[in-house]
Amino acid sequence: MRDKIGKYFSALIVSLVSMYCGASRYAFAETAAPQACGLNDALAWQMQLDAPEEEGTPAYIRRITEDFINRCPNRPEVPSAHQIAGMAAGWEGLSEVSVQHFRKAGAMRDSDALFMAAAGELHTGNSDIAWALRDRAIALWTQRLAHRGAEVNSFEVRGGTIHAIRFAGPRASTGATHIWLAQPDGPGWPGVLTLQSSDQLNALHRLTAGEDAKPISHLRFVRCQSRRLLARTEDAFTEEELEELAEQSLTAYLADPDREGEEEYSTCILARHMLAEPQDPALLLTQ
Repeated sequence: MRDKIGKYFSALIVSLVSMYCGASRYAFAETAAPQACGLNDALAWQMQLDAPEEEGTPAYIRRITEDFINRCPNRPEVPSAHQIAGMAAGWEGLSEVSVQHFRKAGAMRDSDALFMAAAGELHTGNSDIAWALRDRAIALWTQRLAHRGAEVNSFEVRGGTIHAIRFAGPRASTGATHIWLAQPDGPGWPGVLTLQSSDQLNALHRLTAGEDAKPISHLRFVRCQSRRLLARTEDAFTEEELEELAEQSLTAYLADPDREGEEEYSTCILARHMLAEPQDPALLLTQ
């Protein structure tokens, strides 16, 4: 499990570096005046992340990133560096260190970082801040999906809000056609239902069931610490059946949502799967 999390973390770090620092190569031009810390220092830090000279563990990521922050406190990449260091500290289990970095990272938009920051704030006794970060992550996620053409409908139920996401067709990266997210109106982590029918899943199904087999759909329930296959069927669901199932099951979840991390520090390891953005091929869900 630790190796799996380590690989996931390394992939996440690379994506963050590419998103924040890659653009910096062109966005920030050096001035003619000499600087104590310049663009080459930022690129050297990025190279240490992209091609580490030792195992790219969270401890290594945090060490070289904190070194860059201390040497180059005025570089424009520093807020992004604090976000990366906060993620690394979170995976190390250093909640207080993680919180310190995230508070210096500015306005974050990345779902993983916001959920990691929420976990740190929750464990250090700042539950109001934690759940506000959770709400921000969900709001930004639904906005991004709507901007990319998904149909987003939100409605209140007892205990919180259900966000119903419907795509025009299966997303190439995940096969997702529907996502429902239950957002507690008080303390608690969200729960997610997903309906998928991807080319990869159907190809595997035909290998065992025969070439004439009908396409199959997978209905899964995803939480911070686990995901479970609820149904695997060749029968098509109607929209009415799906909406009724989602509302009933997620309303039941909202009556007693997961609250890991209030006592013993715990990160939401499946945040990226819960707030999936299907255009990203790295989000392929398999059982």
